[in-house]
Amino acid sequence: MRVFIVVPCYGRPDLLESCAESIAGQDDATVLLADDASPTRGQYKALRGCEDRGWIVRRQSRNVGALRNIVDAVRHLEATADFDPDDVVILVDGDDELTPGAVGRIREAFADDTLVCYGDYRSEPPDPGCPPPQPIPPDILRWGMVRALTRDHGQFWNHPLAFRRRVFDVLRDDDFAIAGKWMRHAYDVILMVPMIEAAGDRVKCLDSVNYIYRSDRPEAVHRIHEAEANAEHAWVVNQPRKYHPLDVEVNA
Repeated sequence: MRVFIVVPCYGRPDLLESCAESIAGQDDATVLLADDASPTRGQYKALRGCEDRGWIVRRQSRNVGALRNIVDAVRHLEATADFDPDDVVILVDGDDELTPGAVGRIREAFADDTLVCYGDYRSEPPDPGCPPPQPIPPDILRWGMVRALTRDHGQFWNHPLAFRRRVFDVLRDDDFAIAGKWMRHAYDVILMVPMIEAAGDRVKCLDSVNYIYRSDRPEAVHRIHEAEANAEHAWVVNQPRKYHPLDVEVNA
């Protein structure tokens, strides 16, 4: 089992450099930077520094949003890398960071037949509006009721989001779009809800703090795209169940 880290990013080269430093200190992983057509010269420099580390850098020709950036990046790995269905992808926003040892802890979480993993994080500076993740009740997972749970009680998972490639492979383009138009902002809900459905009870919540969320960014999605993100979130959680648990054998 190999670990791939996909980093969607846009602007803020100072934070991208901090993010890169936090990843460089982790266990061995293949890293792909997915830049959403950032316009700043500083971003080019930060991305070049990532290339100098031997990481993969992909730049969109136009701004398409974080979700499309992530999906295109994972599909690029499928097409170009030695990417096994049981390999693990970790999503790290380019303006956030991993804590020391996070990749090793996440790798251990996938040592069994786990298909999707999420975990605890801390916000810097501390933000009471950032809720801690909670384990999803087993019956909810078993019966595929995660959409209703999220609709009625809020989001139970949080960063970092990690999954085996095979559970990502079941997703279809219509999971990512409303009336044929790709959603852009609420990628955590858009990706995780169908993958949790498909994973069944092979979902794990870690209590270790593996992620640092930068809560003071004035350009954060929940501030400048709040209405759009809320609309995307509502569309996903109000859809009927789409997937049943995968019946697969997983090689750790």
